[in-house]
Amino acid sequence: MWTSSLSGIGGDPRSTVSYLVKGPVVAFLLDARLRAATNGRHGLDELMQRAYAHWSGETGFQPQEFEDLATGLAGANLRAFFARAVYSTEELDYREVLRWFGLRFRPVIEGAPASERWTLDLLPEATAEQTAHLQALLAPPPPRPDAAPAGR
Repeated sequence: MWTSSLSGIGGDPRSTVSYLVKGPVVAFLLDARLRAATNGRHGLDELMQRAYAHWSGETGFQPQEFEDLATGLAGANLRAFFARAVYSTEELDYREVLRWFGLRFRPVIEGAPASERWTLDLLPEATAEQTAHLQALLAPPPPRPDAAPAGR
């Protein structure tokens, strides 16, 4: 059932986290960390392609192996990130990765419903480099060499 304690929805928020909600957020934060650590050379797409190439089929992998692959790609230790983002119910810190893209969360209306309390917008002091990072994030991915041409 979608609202059982197994999904993380409807359970105690102090001990359970919904992977349905948190998963995409962690993916975004990991992508941003990879991009920042490698000055934009590597990101989540490449990490997932490498994971698929290495472990697809019947092999599978352990979480630690995936973390090691991510750490190797980043060239930086990501253990603290995984500990907080994946293995805890602590609040995630968005500031560092949003700053990489020249973005911020800004309060909108005090006392508004939770879904309307914050907005994501550009930092007023965003640099050209931060803007370039955001444009690279939002750009369509390059075509895969093994993909069929459009229209077929």
